Amino acid sequence: MAGGEESSTLQIHLHESEDKADSSFEDSKPINTARDLVKETSSRSQRSLELLLQHLWLAANEMVVICADDEE
Repeated sequence: MAGGEESSTLQIHLHESEDKADSSFEDSKPINTARDLVKETSSRSQRSLELLLQHLWLAANEMVVICADDEE
């Protein structure tokens, strides 16, 4: 299957990113003010969106590989 190695490399990278995001949630400082709450929420939302986009990109690549295999 063409691109299988690339896909597994991307999945490993994705899991590493998830681990980093999880550890940063645990290591975050206590939230003391409304401004801190907004900043932390925005930062977490951005990380979640980045992970979602990575998952979608990987899924799209898998579909392209499957379609390419079907055409052969």
